[in-house]
Amino acid sequence: MKYKLLTLFLFSIPFLAVAQFTKVKDESEFKQRTDEINAATNTMSSEFVQVKHLSFMSEPILTEGRFRYKKPNKIRWEYTQPFSYILIINNDQLYIDDEGNQNEVDLGNNDMFKQINKIISDALMGKVLESNGQFQYILEESKKKYKITLTPHEKSLEQYLRTIEVFFEKEDMIVSKVIMRENEEDFTEIKFNNKKLNINLKDAEFLLKG
Repeated sequence: MKYKLLTLFLFSIPFLAVAQFTKVKDESEFKQRTDEINAATNTMSSEFVQVKHLSFMSEPILTEGRFRYKKPNKIRWEYTQPFSYILIINNDQLYIDDEGNQNEVDLGNNDMFKQINKIISDALMGKVLESNGQFQYILEESKKKYKITLTPHEKSLEQYLRTIEVFFEKEDMIVSKVIMRENEEDFTEIKFNNKKLNINLKDAEFLLKG
C-alpha cells in the first residue's frame, strides 16, 4: 500500500521529447510571467496521461485520469484507466479511494509528504523557484518551452527523488509536463492535456464521498 501510494503521489511520467534547451541567463521574464499567471489563476482542471518506467519491468505502466487544483492547497488526482484510484490533498489531509477502499492520512505529521505536497502546488502555479533552499535549480529554455530541473538538498527527499523536471509552455506559461526521476533508470512522467483555468470547482470535489 505504501509503495502504491508513493508511486502515485510522485506522479508517473513519459519520455522527454527531443528538444534543445539552453540555460536562461536572465530569469526576470520567467518570474514575471509566472507571477502574473499565479495571481490570475484560482483553479485548474485537465486530463493527464501518466507513464512510469521501472527498471525491473519490461513495459512501462500507463495510466490516465483527470486532475483538479484549487487555491490555496486543494489537489485531486482521479485515475480512471486502467483502474479507479482517487488521491485528494486538502490542506494537511490526504484522502485515498482505492476502488472503494477509503483512507485518510494527516499530512501535518508527515514532513516528507508535506514537502512533496508543497512541490506539487508550487510547480502547478509556477512557483518552483521559491523552494526556500530545498532545491538547487537550473532554468532552461527552448523555442517553445521553459524547463526547470530541481535537485533536492535534503537527504530525506534524495532517497525518493533524484531530480524533478517541470516544463512550461511559453505560449500560456502553464505546466505541460512533470518528470520525477528516482534514479538513472526509474522515472515517472505526467503530461497535462486539455487544460482549463478558473472554472468553477466546488470544495466538495476535494472530499471523498462516503
